[in-house]
Amino acid sequence: MPVYTAKQYAVKIFESTDTGEFKLLFHGVSRSRVVKEREWCHAEKKTVHDGSNGTPYESGFHVLPTMVEAEEYMRKFTADRVLIPLWVKLGGEIREKAHSRANVWLADSFMIL
Repeated sequence: MPVYTAKQYAVKIFESTDTGEFKLLFHGVSRSRVVKEREWCHAEKKTVHDGSNGTPYESGFHVLPTMVEAEEYMRKFTADRVLIPLWVKLGGEIREKAHSRANVWLADSFMIL
């Protein structure tokens, strides 16, 4: 298993489809939730509000620093879909999501390895 340097790489949780595609869990980019391997995906930077308590923050892709944390975080999802945690390379600004109960980071860009 590869060893990755903090904040250069992280784990992102995707929905896996029957056709082998990877989809973002919630908001898409350019009207699509499908993400291709080895292609950079860039967040639309804007102020958004957290669904749980309405806290405003700058948008970004939610990632977790370790596979263990990602697997724990995945247990919170109850929807009937296949989730898969994948290592991604991060780009742009990476910041902590300060008001999250989990150790979630927000990244401007990512690429599935």
